Amino acid sequence: MKEHVLNKKIRSSTQNGISKKKVAGKKIVNSCLVLQTVLWKAESLNGALQLVPYDFFHKYDIVCLTETFLIKDWYTQGFYCINNLATQCNIGRPKGGITCLIKPKLSPFKMEYKSRHILMIRIRLCTIICAYFQPKLTVEDIIEELDEAMSKTSRSDQILLAGDLNCRIDILYDQHIKR
Repeated sequence: MKEHVLNKKIRSSTQNGISKKKVAGKKIVNSCLVLQTVLWKAESLNGALQLVPYDFFHKYDIVCLTETFLIKDWYTQGFYCINNLATQCNIGRPKGGITCLIKPKLSPFKMEYKSRHILMIRIRLCTIICAYFQPKLTVEDIIEELDEAMSKTSRSDQILLAGDLNCRIDILYDQHIKR
């Protein structure tokens, strides 16, 4: 950690949203803001929540949940909840679903991009890209959709990419569908 001596008072400033300079007397100390984040492949959020304490998420600033199977909006106390609902077929369980929980101290936020597989949210410190790609998708499909989301960001953005990519590179797409 570098320290620089200054003769005048300096206000806190933000560079790229995350790196901050703090004034300590006549010294400026470079530091980083640490975000507590977690990615959880829930495989049914309602079922998974029965396995953890009520306040399980509260130690985190950002929570990315994939394969939630949620077919209606869900909320939890102490967070902004952004849901990308699962697809309900005629029979069987729902498919997919992404939820991003953001602590209010990180607001304001804006949903920048939403597709079947991606939820992209810009907060004041970074851009969060939370993704869930089902195993049946090809590598090309995944790259194409991630590229589409990334095209909505700028080079100076700090990006947090979290997700379940299920990227099958060991078999051809046609062989995978026939299984």
